[in-house]
Amino acid sequence: MMNKRGELLTIIASIIIIIGAISGCNNKEINSVYNSIINLSDPIFVTKNSLNISIDPRIELLSIVQYLSNYEENFYGRITDYDFTYRNKVDEYFEEFKDHEAVKLSYELSHEGFNFDAPPAAVLYMTKDFQLRDDVEIEDYLIERAKGIDNINKLFNALNKFWEDTKFNDFFNENKEYYTYLVKNTSEMISDEKNIVEELEQYYGIKQESYNVILVSLYGPGGYGPRVKLINKNNEIYSIIGATNIDANNRPIFGDEDYFDYIQNHEFSHSFINPLTEKYLDIANEYSSLYNPIEDKMLPFGYTDWEISLNEHIIRALTSRFSYLENNLSGKNALLKEKEDGFIYIDKLFEKLEEYEDNRDKYPTIDSFYPELIKSLDYYVKNNQL
Repeated sequence: MMNKRGELLTIIASIIIIIGAISGCNNKEINSVYNSIINLSDPIFVTKNSLNISIDPRIELLSIVQYLSNYEENFYGRITDYDFTYRNKVDEYFEEFKDHEAVKLSYELSHEGFNFDAPPAAVLYMTKDFQLRDDVEIEDYLIERAKGIDNINKLFNALNKFWEDTKFNDFFNENKEYYTYLVKNTSEMISDEKNIVEELEQYYGIKQESYNVILVSLYGPGGYGPRVKLINKNNEIYSIIGATNIDANNRPIFGDEDYFDYIQNHEFSHSFINPLTEKYLDIANEYSSLYNPIEDKMLPFGYTDWEISLNEHIIRALTSRFSYLENNLSGKNALLKEKEDGFIYIDKLFEKLEEYEDNRDKYPTIDSFYPELIKSLDYYVKNNQL
């Protein structure tokens, strides 16, 4: 056991290290060095056409913990299948931490329903020093998925311990060049003429606080579309996406231009549609009997109830509609693919959206049209067209 003199020497040594790190820096640099010692590193990001494209160290940390927990064994497709240099670096650096308490907690929570979109969504409510942000109102949905706010705080604390024990900032900083490449390469796919933010806000008639794309090397293709509810402000909205392939330099890529546009339209649309389904849940639940015939198709996606499946039907109808408005054939093909994947109620939703588009004076926002949109499902209930 270390005696008091030893403890004092350790403290003095730590102070010397910090002083050495910040000596010769200006005030701004001093703050940066100090924060990097006591907090998570800053995100690496580029802003283009109002999209913030980033590697977020909070999500990167979480994804590594999930990866070490053998998350893929129970949630197929959520972790990448690709073998690439960065993944090998993760294996090598974190090998001795597979039994860390954060890894074990992630495994336990995931098997209790805190899985798929819920963990990354919760981590977005976390500060760089692993506390719940004081400018947010955490959603009941996340608390329910975690089976209580205590489990969310427990996850934050476990991630903090993992960050500290693994010297995670060292790993993150060692790979900054790699992260910067991913962000820059992805941003270059976005056409200067294409403004997804403007198009979504015009179509939905609703503003958001910010639009954030987070790239996650260790996640599989697809994504999540969480939002962060800010107090007395609009929402921060997110598209958290995994790699779709590996390039010639053995680094992940996140789709081509068409796929990138599609996935952002899909994931960002969750932040417009999910709150409306919550708002009009009594109306939406009048059609809950439609879930049983599609349950087997929905469960592998993690769509475990009618509300989630309804949101997916609506959003896929919308993204098919967006494609259709640009190119009729592309839209029809997108619609057909969604039906083949099990979203069998999409046709009438797709058709009903034309009424919204043609009557924006009557329906200025998707909120004002939502109850009418849901009524299109009457066809499937009355005609038993399943």
